[in-house]
Amino acid sequence: MQGLVGPVLGHRPNPVRRSLPPLLTGSVALLAGLTLAEIGHYFPYAALTAAAIASVFLVRARLAALAVVLLLGSAYGYGRYWHQPADHISSTIGQVVTVTAVVAENPHYHPGGSRFTARVQAIIVDGQPHPASGLIRVSRARPKGDTPLAYGDRLTAPMRLRPITSLRNPGGFDYAAYQWRRGVLARTYLSRHTPVQIERARQAAPLVWLHGYRNRVYRLLQRDLSTDAAAFLSALAVGDTRAMPDPLRQQFQAAGMAHILAISGTHLGLLAGLVFLLVRGSCWLLPHRLLIRLTRHLSAQQWAGLFTLLAVAGYAALAGGRVPTLRALCMTGLVIVALLSSRRTHPITGLAVAASLILLWDPRALGLASLQLSFVAILAILLLVPSRSQPADDLTATDDTAPPGWWRRYLTGLLAVTLAAGAATAPLVAYHFAQVGWAGFVANLILLPLLGVTVLPVGLLAALTAPLAGVVPLAGGVDWLVNTYLHGVSWFAALPNAFHQVAVVPLPLLVATYTIALLLILGWQQVPLRTILIGTLVLACGWGVALYPTPPRGWLTVTFLDVGQGDSTVVTGPHGHTLIVDGGTRSGRFDTGRLAVAPFLRQTGVTPVAWLATHPQVDHVGGLIHLMRRWPAVPLYDNGDQRPTMHFYQDYIQAAKAGAGTPITVAQGDTLPLLAQVTITVVHPPARPQQTVTEDLNDRSVVLAVDFGQHRLLLTGDIEMPVEDHLLLPDGPPVTVLKIPHHGSRSSSGEAWLTALAPQLAVVSVGRFNPYHHPHPQVVERYRKLGIPLVSTAQDGAISVRSDGQQLQLRREMTRRLARIPPDTGPRWLAERQNWQRLLQPEVSWEPWPMRQ
Repeated sequence: MQGLVGPVLGHRPNPVRRSLPPLLTGSVALLAGLTLAEIGHYFPYAALTAAAIASVFLVRARLAALAVVLLLGSAYGYGRYWHQPADHISSTIGQVVTVTAVVAENPHYHPGGSRFTARVQAIIVDGQPHPASGLIRVSRARPKGDTPLAYGDRLTAPMRLRPITSLRNPGGFDYAAYQWRRGVLARTYLSRHTPVQIERARQAAPLVWLHGYRNRVYRLLQRDLSTDAAAFLSALAVGDTRAMPDPLRQQFQAAGMAHILAISGTHLGLLAGLVFLLVRGSCWLLPHRLLIRLTRHLSAQQWAGLFTLLAVAGYAALAGGRVPTLRALCMTGLVIVALLSSRRTHPITGLAVAASLILLWDPRALGLASLQLSFVAILAILLLVPSRSQPADDLTATDDTAPPGWWRRYLTGLLAVTLAAGAATAPLVAYHFAQVGWAGFVANLILLPLLGVTVLPVGLLAALTAPLAGVVPLAGGVDWLVNTYLHGVSWFAALPNAFHQVAVVPLPLLVATYTIALLLILGWQQVPLRTILIGTLVLACGWGVALYPTPPRGWLTVTFLDVGQGDSTVVTGPHGHTLIVDGGTRSGRFDTGRLAVAPFLRQTGVTPVAWLATHPQVDHVGGLIHLMRRWPAVPLYDNGDQRPTMHFYQDYIQAAKAGAGTPITVAQGDTLPLLAQVTITVVHPPARPQQTVTEDLNDRSVVLAVDFGQHRLLLTGDIEMPVEDHLLLPDGPPVTVLKIPHHGSRSSSGEAWLTALAPQLAVVSVGRFNPYHHPHPQVVERYRKLGIPLVSTAQDGAISVRSDGQQLQLRREMTRRLARIPPDTGPRWLAERQNWQRLLQPEVSWEPWPMRQ
């Protein structure tokens, strides 16, 4: 780090050794300790060993104070990770309790009701309140005549609390872990008939007023502007993304401009620069006598800095105070405080202090993508972009004299900042969001300056004054300006190959990449060029393999994905080609085709050759709509039944016709030559004329027999006992794996049928805490009585079975993922060893399945 100060900050070489600022070294030691605490809840012994080695090294280097800071940071972070008050609401999960809670954010309203986070205050037992704490996620159906809830309202209602759950599939987003880092550990649903007592918030409370103002801005924008313009301006002005449509959000992602949707350094920096210039320019327009009196204690620049600090702090508070906003506020505040005190700023120190303050407040935030992206982007700019501070012999130059070629230096600086931030955050974007793209480098060069000089000032002024005027000022002009900007975003998003969805890279590769990059930046002059080139080539090959994996070869692999209360099965042949049977459900933004199936296909590198819909119900074909739009040339097979009055079915047919064409009808006896060396036979239903609406949708499900070597897998859709009793299987191997019909409903899985099949393994695709209570206890008892092992996606996440034609292997998603190791875990060394195996030896997660004779 000693050699970092000169080259990074643009100072001239100085033979005198300079020490780093104590505040910087202390903050770095604290951040290292908090990082070890993050590692410690997966690898406790490894983190403890690393902390001990680092402390010994610091003590031997006569930096004992830093060793103390590192150890204290580790202990504090680890304790905060696992500290949970005795009265925390999560202790009542699974019970029905009467809870009093305060709405902690402006609710998101949709046609069926609302969603919001609430802070628990008490639990009512026998009419008496008992203190309780914690955050819960509340979904509420909208009763007739209900008055909308707002921030600060207190509600009391009986609730059945459930844990936060995720769709647990390879490559999928871990929603439960995200909410855990935000402190939300439980959820509940309030139906239309749930009695809810509501006490309105006091309007005098500052936070209530602030959130009420945000809500009024949001509602006025929704009323007076077009849909996309209102959604974008809501995110830009008050950090409210409730109305952001998924297509618009995806356009910003494809254009590499998604960071604009989170109020961060970009917004606060532009606002700070605008306010600073306006105030400083206004000072020089004052009468001379008033100017002299005003600048007797503070200079014009210091007055401008003071007003800028107030404006930026107010904007950050109005935006909701999210992590990127707080980081930018800390950085801006430190710079302005240094300006007010006539001291020179040290940007890296400010960044380290901002990170320390945020993580001391909540160490769990270290794992949030928003925090990592924000700090890595700013650090890369500080390390890679040369400083443009004035030389010593030019410090007397006035601010009003614009040096020649300033525009060239501005464009060069903008290009350097964009490239540095984009390149530094690209690995994190690939890791957290499974996407890469090149369009963002160009889009940021053009659209970011336009945002600062046009959309941001005009949009902020219109949005923030709207509640005072009762309407959005100049709504037509504002709407045209914002939509013109959005057209620019959509143009970049539509560029060829501007955006790619990829596999999630392994964590060791991500850590290795940033470690090597930091070492190169700190000591690049001492590393031979040949070593740099060879290392870069090896790293690039590793990233290429990780982002675009090759499909498994030589195995028949069948994966029953975790899609909640629905079905989706991925059948991959020995040559990597894949048939997707059903795609799960779709309800609003909850689209399992986008959230579960597509990430799995990217993570495994398989190529879909066909879609097959067993029957036209939303929990089976809803997710196929997204998949058919994502892979438009892939043909679709179904049973020919139609439901033209259903909205989801209309989308399903439109997506099919826009891609490979009209669905191909299959019937009993058809053989699908889709996967080499694998025989796929349609066992049911019999052929008959197309139907518009059938009363036996479930019994018309397509049933497939998948044969490979000595094994047969039977995929049964939602058939029930009448079909089971008459189901005739073609000649071939005995049934090895059975996909349990109809999610384990008691109207399926007849005992006589199961006795005749005698499968070696049964898999049920079902949602956790589903309202149908699937699989039914009677069905579970039938399988237990017959000695048929049963595994469930509700318990184990995605379940994969694979065969080479002889042996059979099983893998459960929950045994593949790293597991958090609480302090009260039994043999912790064994749990840590399992985590190391999952991280470094993923093949260990496949377990041989014993076959009965």
